Amino acid sequence: MELLGRKICSIPLASFGVAFWGTMVVVGSIYSDCKLGVLLWLKAGGGIMLSMSILAILWICFASDKTDKYKNCLTALVKLPLLGVIIWGSIVTFGSYSSWTYELKSSDDYCEHTPYMFAFIVLIVSWILSIPIIMYIAVSYTHLTLTTNREV
Repeated sequence: MELLGRKICSIPLASFGVAFWGTMVVVGSIYSDCKLGVLLWLKAGGGIMLSMSILAILWICFASDKTDKYKNCLTALVKLPLLGVIIWGSIVTFGSYSSWTYELKSSDDYCEHTPYMFAFIVLIVSWILSIPIIMYIAVSYTHLTLTTNREV
C-alpha cells in the first residue's frame, strides 16, 4: 500500500519534468538563428532530461516491492545527468551574456531574443530547483553507503 501511495505522488512530479524539459526541446526546435550554442543546449539538454523523466515515469509505473529497494540508487543515477545539463547550459548561456546581441545578425554573438531569454530563465529555475535534488542525491548516496556497509 505504501508503494501505491508513493506512485500516486511521484507521477505528477515526473510529469512536470516531461512538460518542462519537453518545452525546452520545442523552443530549441522552433528557432533556428543562434550562433552561441543555446539552441543546441535547448534541444540536446532538453532531450536528455526528457528521456530521463520518461524513464522515471516508467520506473514509477512498473516498480514493485522487489525492485523498490533500488529506488534510491536509480534516482541518483537519473538525477546526475540533470547536473551535467544545467552546468553545460550555464556555461553556454551565462558565459556569453555580456557579449550576447539580438539586434546585429552578422555578429558572432547573435542569438534571437526569445530562445536566449527562455534558456536564461530555465537555467535560473533549474538551479533553484537543483539545490534540493543535490541534497537528495547526497543523502541517497550516504544512505546507500551506510546500508551496504552494514550488509557486508
